[in-house]
Parts: sequence; structure tokens; C-alpha cells
Amino acid sequence: MKAWAKIDCALADYVDDNWLRDSAVKRRLREETAKLSAGGMQIAAHQGQQIVLLARAIGARRAVEVGTFTGYSSLCIAEALPADGKLWCCDVSEEWTRTARRAWKEAGVDSRIELTIGPALGTLDWKALPGNSTSPS
Repeated sequence: MKAWAKIDCALADYVDDNWLRDSAVKRRLREETAKLSAGGMQIAAHQGQQIVLLARAIGARRAVEVGTFTGYSSLCIAEALPADGKLWCCDVSEEWTRTARRAWKEAGVDSRIELTIGPALGTLDWKALPGNSTSPS
């Protein structure tokens, strides 16, 4: 069995200072979300940066996110997409995604994101039907 090395505070600080690229909008969003009782659902800043790296590496132009919460990961993905790229987000919470919409707008990526509120299973099935390019009403 392989064991992972533990990173001490000095090394973690070095990595954050020299690798992590986190905008003021993303930092504020993470801090705000961390205060919520469900804040543990948020991905870490390092995971967000890895999503950006992967999306750019494959040249992603379109993406789907199931479970948006307060929008940190979707903000990362949308920033990685080209100006004409599209991210389709599915979530069931108007309350949490209100925070996401505010952050997307503040970051200037709201035009790249389409949010559908409702159970993803139903909305994904509907979207997959020929001719259905917009969200169900």
C-alpha cells in the first residue's frame, strides 16, 4: 500500500504562494461558502485550479456540471472556457445558486453559463432530446 507524504505548513504555504492562482472573486466566494452549514460541499481552491488546468489542456469548449452549490467549481470551469464556450449547470437549490449567479456576474463569465434548476436526471434527459437546446420551462 502506498502512503502519501504529509505536507507541512511551510511547504503548503510555498505551494499556495507560487502555484495557486485565485482571483479576488473566487477567494471571496470560498470564504462566504465556508461559513455555510453545508460549506464542506465546496471544492478546495487547489481542486478548482486543477479543473482549470484540465479544461484548458483538452481545449474544452462546452461542459456540464451536475451540482453547482454556490458556484466555485463552475466559476473555475467558465473562466477556463473560451469566450464563446458554454457551461451548463444543473442544481436543485435557488438559494445556493443565487450566490453562484452573483459570483459569475462579478467575474464576467455569466454569459458562458446556463443554469437549470431542477433534478439533473430529468433536465439532462430533456436536454438530450433532439431540438431541445434550451432549458425546460
